[in-house]
Amino acid sequence: MAEELKGISVAEFFEKNRHLLGFDNPVRALLTTVKEFVDNSLDSAEKHKILPEIFVQIQKLSDTRFKVIVEDNGGGIPKEHVANAFGKLLYGSKFRTFGGMQSLTWDEPVLILQNNKAELKPIGELVDSLLKKDEEVKDVTNLNIFVPAFDAKTKRYSLRRVSHVIRHKRENECLKIKLETNREIKVTGCHSLFVLDPETLEVKPVEARTLKIGDYLISPKSLPRLGEIRSINVLDYISLEDVKKNHIYVYGFSKQFIEKLFSKAKLVRKHVGKVRKFYRFKSDSGEINIVEERAKQYAEKGFLPLSLVLALKLQNEAAECYLQTYRHGIITKFPVVLELTEDFARFLGLYVAEGHCDKRQIGFTFGKHEDYLVKFVTDVATRLGLSSKIELRERSIRVKVFGTPISILFPKWCGRGAHKKRVPEFMFRAEEPLQKAFLSGIIEGDGHKRGNLSYISTASKMLANELSYLALMLGIVVSITKRKGRGLGKKPYLCYNLLFSRGPKSKVYERLPLFLLKPFVVVDGSYKERFGYELSKVLGLLGICGHDKSACQKYVDALLKADFKERGVVQKLRDLGYLTESNGQLVITEKLLKLREKIAQLEHFASSDLCLLKIKSIEKVQSPSKYVYDLSIPGHENFVGGFGGLACHNSRGQQGIGASAAILYAQLTTGKPARIISKTKKDKLANVLELKIDVKSNSPEIITQTELDWQKEHGVRVEVELEAKYAEKKASVIEYLKETAIVNPHATIIYIDPDGQKHEFIRVTEVLPKEPIEIKPHPHGVELGLLLRMLKETSSRTLKSFLTGEFDRVGDGTAEEILKTAGLDPKIA
Repeated sequence: MAEELKGISVAEFFEKNRHLLGFDNPVRALLTTVKEFVDNSLDSAEKHKILPEIFVQIQKLSDTRFKVIVEDNGGGIPKEHVANAFGKLLYGSKFRTFGGMQSLTWDEPVLILQNNKAELKPIGELVDSLLKKDEEVKDVTNLNIFVPAFDAKTKRYSLRRVSHVIRHKRENECLKIKLETNREIKVTGCHSLFVLDPETLEVKPVEARTLKIGDYLISPKSLPRLGEIRSINVLDYISLEDVKKNHIYVYGFSKQFIEKLFSKAKLVRKHVGKVRKFYRFKSDSGEINIVEERAKQYAEKGFLPLSLVLALKLQNEAAECYLQTYRHGIITKFPVVLELTEDFARFLGLYVAEGHCDKRQIGFTFGKHEDYLVKFVTDVATRLGLSSKIELRERSIRVKVFGTPISILFPKWCGRGAHKKRVPEFMFRAEEPLQKAFLSGIIEGDGHKRGNLSYISTASKMLANELSYLALMLGIVVSITKRKGRGLGKKPYLCYNLLFSRGPKSKVYERLPLFLLKPFVVVDGSYKERFGYELSKVLGLLGICGHDKSACQKYVDALLKADFKERGVVQKLRDLGYLTESNGQLVITEKLLKLREKIAQLEHFASSDLCLLKIKSIEKVQSPSKYVYDLSIPGHENFVGGFGGLACHNSRGQQGIGASAAILYAQLTTGKPARIISKTKKDKLANVLELKIDVKSNSPEIITQTELDWQKEHGVRVEVELEAKYAEKKASVIEYLKETAIVNPHATIIYIDPDGQKHEFIRVTEVLPKEPIEIKPHPHGVELGLLLRMLKETSSRTLKSFLTGEFDRVGDGTAEEILKTAGLDPKIA
């Protein structure tokens, strides 16, 4: 029986189960074919913000055979994607936009969390590491890569799963967009960034090439926490290459563990001067031979070479052990699992600011007046089991801390050299007090404080960027300026000055652009460009009250709580048109209702994780690579990238059987290939393909491929022959097209039926519908299997946050009630 079982492709499954997907009889098969092609056309036009014009024709070739033609004016499909889009079932055919995909240049950093490791790395490096040479799109759902993404409704950031990585050749211009506070990003002109609609205060994407200096872009004001760790296994950060020339041992294993480990190895004899017995282990790095006598010594004394521990991947088994090294007869012990304390985090920060490394040691250089930092460093070193030495110099104090493990770990964690310093990976996942202590250490070593402001200077662009992202996790905002610096006798270099601000000084983030108060305030240059969101200030700008908060509260009560006790307040609100009188009763006006709605919108945005930053400059730049890159995050459609952190709109993916299923059905019934024409730009030739689908491999089989001078500016035309039956009844093609025209009043659909009769459904509006926003599921509609999968995939850290974050209309109270009924602790992680 087992020999008969084998895997089958998606296309092969369709071949045997076509009835499950709408191709169960000839009449329905014809309707489904038309429907799939028309739906694709509507989707393409929607994505590219084009008013749809769709041509449908059914030609009768015989009583049982028909030719279906569907042509649209959508954005078209790039040449490299046409074959897969129509010749591969479940291929994400929507990873595209008019004129090319939405993309970032290779070197733009993105913040990711993968395998419990956080990293800010170039998007090109990430995507290239996951794609094969000729791949352009790949489903990476199972790789558990998470990125911060905001919910368009709540305007809050959370960690969301990346479903696809995308790479393609650049076809559009590259733009470098710089904002106030000097955040910046490089994107293709067709890539979308986010703005705020001044009327609805809803977030909406706009193409980069349509932006201009002075526009405001959505940026994160706060980022979600990536973890709350308080310890790390240092072996996760040491490689076999690191220990090749170092004698480091792991002590603390039990005799029974080591004996059992060697019992699994193969005992071999080798002639090395004389015949000796060796234990032979096989690992990913090759064979490892341990002399029998040495193995017995390991078991008796409870230790193993670090190289063997790493080769056999025994990091977890060594969690309760310690590393031991020798220097001039002095034994140094360092724990395998390092507890992260605030003192150690501050120690790390000082190293990032003032540290350097050498063989078997790390060093700190302090000013003569910083003796308190010298004492702190030596105290922490002693607590870590490390020895230290203080050297007095003419203008400074040098502190050396000895130990092979830290001479390996600190450069890996923090970078080597002033221009390559960085934030240790685990600090992005550490608890908040640890992150604050780390920042404090850097400021003490390489900066200074002044009131609510802290300043840091660094020659490392990577460090400047990573500190900006780390600060956003703490709700601290950063402004970055650049200047040319000069070291001692060295060439000039670029220096990054970071200004950290918190509280009332962070006005650029907390204050809102005045245009958000339209139409209640006429923006004519007589006001400051931004206003601080407080009700008293808003009402002052509207001319309702002055700046006295106690007096203003009376107007707040009247406007928002319908408290009309104060006569003077009521009279002024009547004069301003917010109240009127009817039959001796005060009545709120439409103007007041709109003001209440505006205030609610402002409060919602002001308390969100988003802020608005003005564009300072836009310039065309050269891309560092011929490829550009993107990610897909289903449901949220955004991620954070760039220098300092900007909200980027991602390519939207679709996973559906769709048009490729219709092509496969036509192929199975007639043996004829499908013909596809696609064009993405006015000044380009159209691509013409004839293709079939290889059922066994679920891949396109291209019969012919040519180019055509097609008169359309952009769009797609699909032609297939299939065995079917044409019927004019309720569930017919004409009825489907009528209903489609009704629910899509912005579309024009022209249909020519098998008798040659023309049916026209002309659009009745020139207004494109708003792009739909995916809603979260409601608990009542979730089955057990889906619930278990959601629990497995969620980035929420407690049951309560899972319920409130993953489901619609579930607040704190409802979540607590559900968990109480189920007898579960809301804090269970």
